[in-house]
Amino acid sequence: MGKFISRFRKEEQNTRTPPPILPDRPNNYHLPQVAALYNYQALCTGDLSFKKGDTLEVIIKDDTDWWHCRNKRTKQEGIIPSNYVAEIQSLNVKDWYFGDITRIKAELELKSPGNDFGSYLIRDSESLPGGYALSLLDYDKTKSDKIVKHYRIKTLDRGGFFITPRTTFKTLDQLVAHYTTANDGLSRKLAQACKKDAPVTHDLDRATKDNWEVERKDVILGERLGSGMFGEVRKATYRGKIVAVKTLKEGTMPKEKFMEEANAMKNLKHPNIVSLFAVCSREEPIYILTEFMDHGSLLSFLKCNRGKKLKVLERIEMGAQIANGMSFIEGKKYCHRDLAARNVLVSGRKLTCKVADFGLSRAIDNDVYVAAAGAKFPIKWTAPEAIAFGKFTIKSDVWSFGIVLIEIFTHGAYPYPGISNNGILNQIEAGYRLPKPDICPVDLYESVFLKCWEANPDDRPTFEFLEDWMSNYQVSSETQYQEQ
Repeated sequence: MGKFISRFRKEEQNTRTPPPILPDRPNNYHLPQVAALYNYQALCTGDLSFKKGDTLEVIIKDDTDWWHCRNKRTKQEGIIPSNYVAEIQSLNVKDWYFGDITRIKAELELKSPGNDFGSYLIRDSESLPGGYALSLLDYDKTKSDKIVKHYRIKTLDRGGFFITPRTTFKTLDQLVAHYTTANDGLSRKLAQACKKDAPVTHDLDRATKDNWEVERKDVILGERLGSGMFGEVRKATYRGKIVAVKTLKEGTMPKEKFMEEANAMKNLKHPNIVSLFAVCSREEPIYILTEFMDHGSLLSFLKCNRGKKLKVLERIEMGAQIANGMSFIEGKKYCHRDLAARNVLVSGRKLTCKVADFGLSRAIDNDVYVAAAGAKFPIKWTAPEAIAFGKFTIKSDVWSFGIVLIEIFTHGAYPYPGISNNGILNQIEAGYRLPKPDICPVDLYESVFLKCWEANPDDRPTFEFLEDWMSNYQVSSETQYQEQ
């Protein structure tokens, strides 16, 4: 078979993790300890299950994503995902600490389903290095809606913290405990920490990180989620874990091309890119196992009742997440070539958006990919230079991103209504650009949308710039910090 198939047709390795070779240590050596932030259920022999709050001893850190640990409660050893734990003495073990997130992200976290009035979080200060901020979910009587109020947590010269100078605390724990029992100048008492969702692991387990050919018998197919030219997508389970499975219809596409998509996706690990977990390529139909996104495509979500009720800030955040994923692709010298709302997936109560479907993506040399003669691509999402000459770059993806933003702000409406595919290029070359959607802020349209559609690709912004601009967007109605 081709070069892409050969790498997957290795003899299956036993999923049992071999016993680690432990380094020699002095008798008085104490293993570093971490705290479990979430529950974790092992998927295969060699993994280690644990519960939130368990203390784990780290035996070996020979991999960034997976560590060999011992659970002090159960006395068992095994492999764990490193993003499920934090150092015992760090703030990261606190349910209320959200680290380096922006004020806007804090508002979206607190306003997400499952958080009641009085929910709160503490985050790093954006303006004061080493400082913190308290964000608190409250009720705005004038608007009959949720509102998030922000309070600066200032530091004392000799150590300690305060929101108002009349009441100081040695630790953040003491500060939280105080405002849990009395509002003392806050709009309300602190009730419960903002909900946190368990992070996604980019692999099914440690065994499949490098050897990602899995046994077909372990994959149980469920309902069909969709279909395309080359196959269908189904909800499935792998050893009890819910996944999505993309299949290839026999004879519809060379296996090498299908596996090329898998190879591209496997190397792109990012919070805003759909994770590829494993493949079944020894027989047809070939399976690709990816993470399951419960809300489906962004396009379908925008058309549902919840999608139609999204607020401006939520729509901007969706765009920022997509730009964040594409910025990672940008840094890896890939281009997507089919960026559209239908190829972005949405998941969870916080509506996490992830770029998906790299069926047309290619690794590119010299920053340019030239499509084969006769290749088909979606005209209304495609940059003019790609339509005219078949030349795709990350800058043509930026153009497509502008069209995705139109979809986000028009509830998934089809772009360029009334203009045929054949007439698109002439209209664009004559200077026509899609008008501003009614609910889109003017500055967002002028600074982002129109910049994405610059005629000269070199004049279009980078995805890094776009993500930063939208992540820090300030709407005029937002509350500023509450002064105490």
